[in-house]
Amino acid sequence: MSRRAAANNRVRGPTSALTEFLREQGISARALSGYTRRLVEEGEENEEQAEGQATAAGPSATVPVTVTLQESAQAGPSRSRATRGSTTNANGYTSDNLDGDEEPSPARNGRKRKMSDKEMAKAKAKAKAEFERSKKRKLNGGGADDDDEEEEDEYTAKSKGGVGVGKADGVTPNIGDRDECAECGKLYTFTKYTRPADPGPGYLCPACTKAAGHDLFKTAQGPRKRKENVTKRKIVFFEENDPVPTLAELCLETIAKHIEDVDALGDIGSLNMDKIAKIIAKNRRLNASVAPLFYDITNENLTLYDCTALESSGLIALANLNPNLVNLRLDFCGRVEATALGHWAQHLAKLKRIELLAPFLVTDKAWIKFFETVGDRLEGFLITNSPRFSQECVESLVKNCPKLTELRLRRIGKLEDDWLPLLHPLTQLTLLDLSDASLGNAPISLTDEPLIDLMSKVGANLEHLDLSGHELVTDDMLIRGIAPNMPKLKRLRLVELSNLTDEGVGAFFDALVATPLHWLDLSRNPELADKALVGLLDHSGAGLAHLNMNQFKEASNEVLLQIGEKASLLEFLDLGFCREVDDFVVKAVQDGCKGLKELKVYGCNRITEDCPKKRGVRIVGVESHPY
Repeated sequence: MSRRAAANNRVRGPTSALTEFLREQGISARALSGYTRRLVEEGEENEEQAEGQATAAGPSATVPVTVTLQESAQAGPSRSRATRGSTTNANGYTSDNLDGDEEPSPARNGRKRKMSDKEMAKAKAKAKAEFERSKKRKLNGGGADDDDEEEEDEYTAKSKGGVGVGKADGVTPNIGDRDECAECGKLYTFTKYTRPADPGPGYLCPACTKAAGHDLFKTAQGPRKRKENVTKRKIVFFEENDPVPTLAELCLETIAKHIEDVDALGDIGSLNMDKIAKIIAKNRRLNASVAPLFYDITNENLTLYDCTALESSGLIALANLNPNLVNLRLDFCGRVEATALGHWAQHLAKLKRIELLAPFLVTDKAWIKFFETVGDRLEGFLITNSPRFSQECVESLVKNCPKLTELRLRRIGKLEDDWLPLLHPLTQLTLLDLSDASLGNAPISLTDEPLIDLMSKVGANLEHLDLSGHELVTDDMLIRGIAPNMPKLKRLRLVELSNLTDEGVGAFFDALVATPLHWLDLSRNPELADKALVGLLDHSGAGLAHLNMNQFKEASNEVLLQIGEKASLLEFLDLGFCREVDDFVVKAVQDGCKGLKELKVYGCNRITEDCPKKRGVRIVGVESHPY
């Protein structure tokens, strides 16, 4: 009778702690790895052969007693020696092995196998690993017998540093292993640059890899790993949260949200009317049915911030419903054409100032006819992005509208030096804007001498001047044209004049005859630094409320600290990309400029997220690097 058949009738005696632990968890020796099961099966076959021999020899014959892997692992050498002398009784049980659940250990030629310390440790590790896998399968909904993958053993595991691995069995060697080349058979060291043989199995040594035309230092093992997300730099904005909206603001937002359902806005005041117009412009909801809400026969000023949806008929209705307009401003009025412009000239009898953004469709003939109709009552003509405006239009403008006080010709593609002498008669100008001339992608630039002549003719009353974007303008125009001829200048914008120098701008402020400027923009002039900054602070610091000095890259920390002392009335300051700005400069500016409302510091990498913050000041663009 085999031990397997008598397993249910065995008398269970003392067991090891490991065997008892495995039994409590529902794991028997049969649940071990495939390698262990093969050993157990070989031991059972040997046992059956021994029992057959014992039966043939008679009842006095003795048979060797087998010991389970767990018991022999716990008992050690002494237990093995003790069981050598043990015999079985008539029922086939041994007096020294009463653990009924243990499986017999493998034996060869009827002798009991003695386990070494290394084998005992390996058996314990395998049993523990099998228990963990069984527990995991149960948690995942599988049964205890759901064993789809056998545990790795020394025959199936990946090489741990042997010689010649990977060639015959198809297992990928580890980096640093010695392997045989599949092509030439030489031993080589496996690296991350080792390439597989084609056809496989196996890998190529460096010599064969090079002979095959592959790059020796190009990684070829496995799919390319996705790079981990790198922590991006942290952008911190110190902004004042908007206070709780007032009842009036909530009402205005509600009106703007349901503007299509409103029949009339009533007498809500020009300020509230302007706020509603801005809210509607954000969503481009101004159309022919909504626009009449802003019309009134008593209107003298009308500003519409987005006229994209207003067609020619709606633009003509504008003049019919607002006959007393004096000041008209329309943004994004790309649908204005000759018919609407001519209608305005005839029906807006009191029109004195017109400001249009992007009147693309208006031809030069339509402009000339408009100037002839409006005549000398026109005092302000400000247009931006009108590519058909020509030199003939300028001649008609100056001839028919001699009382002009405001003139803006921004982004006019045909602007050139020949136009400037035509403007000499306009001596009453208080605002002159000739900025950003361009024709397609090709910038157009005015030059020094024509501008100097123009400044000498029209500069006496100028309060606002904008000559941005003219790359050929140099320090000479500033010193000879602006400085001596504009005593009333208050607002100056000189952006992107690449030929301006630090010394020249400093000398310009030293020679400027005007009183301290109120508004100044010298941004994106990369050559300006300490001398220009000192000059503008000494001349205009006491009166400046708006200062944009973006990209004063070379301005020193010592000079930047003087801004708070010399420009105490600043309300807006842009220090973007001034490389020496740090927390101390931010603190000095806030301490010195009591009325400061907004501070921009984009690109100032020395400012930390712990920079000083003052109540009521909106600091925008603090960039801190957490790594």
